[in-house]
Amino acid sequence: MTFQRIIFTSLILLFSTLFTMGQDFITHRVEKGETIYGIARKYSVEQEVLVKYNPFLSDGLKEGQMIMIPLIEAVPEQEIKPTETDLYILHRVVKGNTIYSLTREYGISEEQLYVYNPSLRETGLQLGMLIKIPVDVDINQKADDPDPGESIDIPEMPGSIKDSARMKKTYRIGVVLPLYTEINDSMAVQVELEEDEQIYRMSGVALDFLNGFKFAMDSLRKQGLHAEVFVYDSEKDTNVVKRLVYMRDAGKLDVIIGPLFTECVNTLANELNQAKIQTPVISPFSTQPQLVYRHSNVFQIAPSELQLGLEMTQFLINRYADHTIEVVFSKSDAQAVQPILDKLYYYLDSAQIRVNQVNSATISSVSRYDNSSKTIIFAPSKDRVFLTDFVTKLNALRNENIELFGLPNLRDIDVDYSYFNNLKVTVPKAAFINYSDSANYSMFDSYHRKYFQDMNRYSLTGFDVGYFFGGLLFKYGEIKASAANIRYEGAYVLHDYALNQSGSYVNKGVKIIRIEDFKEVWLR
Repeated sequence: MTFQRIIFTSLILLFSTLFTMGQDFITHRVEKGETIYGIARKYSVEQEVLVKYNPFLSDGLKEGQMIMIPLIEAVPEQEIKPTETDLYILHRVVKGNTIYSLTREYGISEEQLYVYNPSLRETGLQLGMLIKIPVDVDINQKADDPDPGESIDIPEMPGSIKDSARMKKTYRIGVVLPLYTEINDSMAVQVELEEDEQIYRMSGVALDFLNGFKFAMDSLRKQGLHAEVFVYDSEKDTNVVKRLVYMRDAGKLDVIIGPLFTECVNTLANELNQAKIQTPVISPFSTQPQLVYRHSNVFQIAPSELQLGLEMTQFLINRYADHTIEVVFSKSDAQAVQPILDKLYYYLDSAQIRVNQVNSATISSVSRYDNSSKTIIFAPSKDRVFLTDFVTKLNALRNENIELFGLPNLRDIDVDYSYFNNLKVTVPKAAFINYSDSANYSMFDSYHRKYFQDMNRYSLTGFDVGYFFGGLLFKYGEIKASAANIRYEGAYVLHDYALNQSGSYVNKGVKIIRIEDFKEVWLR
């Protein structure tokens, strides 16, 4: 059955997730015609207080701005009650769907289906219509709450005896994601889904990541971890991220997971540094090297392109120290390839390195690589036209002695897959699913039964980030010192962090993948 599923939050109107998680501010989106005076009266605060927490208001009020309303100065604390956040997925009705089949497929009752979709009582199911399916994903389930389900068959974190001096009874974890809760929930689902696809796509990525993270927390909780999770909706707004730092108890978080966007991570790291808060920040997806070279206390999960290239180079040095390595690239790649050449020349004899810089978009001949002995070729190029031409000509040699190495983009060129197999193409990858591990299959099955969808790279990353860093808190009571001394293979991400001179952490956990017998084989 084919259908589209997109997860959204509901029951959030003008207030963001910050309010629903019981924090000290609520956020208000400025509507057309509103004034500072009117907003101040609405929330029973002084205009000066609004400007104090939102300095940009001194330049005037603009429609669509998100402003922070301090609760302590706005309303009595006893009047603030957390709002339960419901999550649901959207199902597009296809031929053959019935009320009964949907309730069986998703494990819900007919009454639940009608509660979330009251119009069904009058119209019934219509082909192509979108309906809401409630999903139970309580992010803040505490460790002493009832067990939500079966345990996951995955190994415990490696390590030694806990340091009791560092251990806490309960850990506090902040998760900062672009959920777009207010925008998503205020849209008319049937119409704006296509019109605002970009907003939905971003929030869908964030919620997939969040589901994976929650799945990891469930597993660690069953092993004994006590943790409180605080979820913040950052949208893609650096002003919102900046204000998070100055909320009460922000400095008491043991770790902050997110944000997802590079500019938001930069902002968060800057503000934490200015506030002299040393909380580690985990950047799940950004590959920009400035994150870990301009800031301290930042963990970069996804290696940068430079890091991938250097790890591929180290693999060649270790594995083929007794061979000649042919390095081939186009003129446009010269500057980017230089760090790779520097590393090769540092570790190997210069006689072992043959450099071929091609000054045109195509290579005139590949006959020099048609040898009777093993030929190691490293093409660290990002020039798609050059790579396509080079791989096509190499494959035409039909020489089984050639082994071709490159960067991840080598696998993206438009050639027949058999070319990759024939040339034993090998590339570095930041993440890779080890399908030979039976524990992964068990996890995938458990996740599907819980969330009614397969794990993707976002939920897998969320799981691995949550399990690794949550596991460090559980095992060691802290993150920074222990992370630099542990190499841990997750279900998708290989964690192997090195502390750099800026005080941040680069992930050297790069997996080397080869195409062999038309399958991906993990060499390292």
